[in-house]
Amino acid sequence: MNHAGSLPPLAVLVVDDDPRVRASLVRLLDEVGAVKAIAVDVDQAWRLSEMGTAADVAVVDVPGGDGAGLRLVSRLASKTAVIAVGLSASAGGAALGAGAVAFVEKDGDADALVTAIRLAGRGR
Repeated sequence: MNHAGSLPPLAVLVVDDDPRVRASLVRLLDEVGAVKAIAVDVDQAWRLSEMGTAADVAVVDVPGGDGAGLRLVSRLASKTAVIAVGLSASAGGAALGAGAVAFVEKDGDADALVTAIRLAGRGR
């Protein structure tokens, strides 16, 4: 399955507290040619950020637009292009304010997410 063309060689960090969502996103990225996709929860991502993540792009779930997801966006955004995903426009606005380069609706089109990852990866 081809979603908006194939990805350039990128390391993508997928952060979501739901293991099913993480697995689904990794499968999607594998289908479109992401070289490396690592899926973790927020706590694991925070630990990775302390060690210095090598990800080109991070896809971070920001449920409700507050809390741990936004703090993680802010922390990662200084070194990594962050794409926030969530279910509401308010979550998107908060994530962009925290440093995300894009917001994609979590229940939206997979092509939109892949395109956002490709565009964010170009700026690495």
